[in-house]
Formats: sequence, structure tokens, C-alpha cells
Amino acid sequence: MGRIFEALQRSSSKQTAPESLISELGASSGALESPGFDRPDLDHVSPLVLAATPEHRLVTLNGQRNLGSEKIRILAARLRHLQDQRTLKRLLITSSVKDEGKTVLSSNIAISLARSSQRVLLVDGDCHQANAGRLFGTYRSAGLTDWWRQDHAIQEYLKKVSGLPLWFLPAGSDVEQPIEMLQSERLSALLGDISSWFDWIVIDSPPSAPLADAACWAKMADGILLVAREGKTPKRLLRKVLDSIDGSKLLGIVLNDCSDPDQHYYTHYYNLPNKH
Repeated sequence: MGRIFEALQRSSSKQTAPESLISELGASSGALESPGFDRPDLDHVSPLVLAATPEHRLVTLNGQRNLGSEKIRILAARLRHLQDQRTLKRLLITSSVKDEGKTVLSSNIAISLARSSQRVLLVDGDCHQANAGRLFGTYRSAGLTDWWRQDHAIQEYLKKVSGLPLWFLPAGSDVEQPIEMLQSERLSALLGDISSWFDWIVIDSPPSAPLADAACWAKMADGILLVAREGKTPKRLLRKVLDSIDGSKLLGIVLNDCSDPDQHYYTHYYNLPNKH
């Protein structure tokens, strides 16, 4: 999945984040349920069965051990460790331009966090492309934009992934300009209301450079991961996006498809036969 670069923390808070998202793995924070953790029964919303097919690239779904899934598990462990040290529940994953791998990362991070017994909601926040919905097999399903247009409870649009404490909120029907919804007090209030239902809310947003949508989502997020792809992301745009992100929220940059001189050691390790 690539290397995870140093977190760029500029928070004025007295609490400091770890220097890197991959150094000194910490213990899982576990479920953050507290007294008064009031939520509706979400186990009986529409079921969703995920398939770990090669084209879907959900490498963390079956718990298999390979280089890609292991790097995502390391990142998920670092995120849980960060959650122990600061307010971190709403996680936004974005990129500079399209085709950098943010949706695949968002989906696998959400699955990996759920596999650690935390309650996770994955939000397809890209109302233009709905790429997470394509990966999860719910493309064109009713979702966030339909909730916005109608006066129904958000539970009517959630889907529960079979076998995991993972829920999915599709982007919903196409809208030309979702910016009104993204800037509304109603959406902000929704995220505030449902935050107590989950340990994590992972938001897969559109790319940051061409659209204002990501900036709207960023205002509602506690932390941001920026995905870049080696040989794909223009350095000028990457710097522009970095300058536009609130430094106190930027957790780090995930470099996708990068050349890794140590990759053959990982490959050799995971290809070793099991000894009993």
C-alpha cells in the first residue's frame, strides 16, 4: 500500500501526536463506549455482503496476510493509538486529484478498524463519483443525498456489513451541486448526533484540488489523511492542497504505489510456509 510519511502536526494544543504514523505501534484503544452511549438498534438495518474479489481490492476483508493488508493494519493500529492521545473519531481521507487510491484506502481502513471490534461507519462522501459505493456493490443505492432531500431517519439509508461491526452510508442519488448540503447546519448536526453511535466515522471525500467538497468535509473532521500516488500526483497540486489543509488536523500523507527497497523482505516473509 506504500509508505506512510511523517505526520505534519501544527496543533497549538498541549497534547502532541506521535512523530510518525508507523513508528512505535501502540495498543488498540478498543471500543470508546461510555455511560450514556445512546444509539438506536443498528444491527437490523439493510444487510450488506462484501466480496473480497480482486477487482474490489478489499485486501483486509478476510484477514489474509500479505504486504498490502499488513501495511493497512499498521496504519489502522497507528490511528487507534492516536485516538488514545487526542480527539479523533471523524477521519477524512482525501487526495489531490482522482485515481490516487483514496477510496480503496478508506474502505480497507474502515474494514481493518472494524476487525479490531470497533464500531465503524464508512461514509461515501463523494456525491459526484460514489466510488466507495462501487467497491461495496451499492452504486446508485439511496443514501446521503436522499436523506438530505427527504425527512427520513438516517438509519433508513445505512447498510450493515455482514460479520463485522461496520456500517456503510452510500452517497445516494446524483446531485449536480452537493455543496449546499455539505455546508448546511443539518449535515453538521447529523454528524454530531451519530458520532456517539460509532467509534469511528471514516469519510471518503472527493479529491481536494478540483472540488470544494473536501474542504467542507474537512471542517467536520477531527483528522485528515492525504493520499498521494507516486508518479501520479503533481507536486505543485500536492503542495497547494497541503497549504489548504488545517495543519492541526493533518495526520499524515500515505504514498501509494511507491517503490520500496525493502519490499522483497516482506514478500519473502509472507511466502514462508507455516510450520507446526
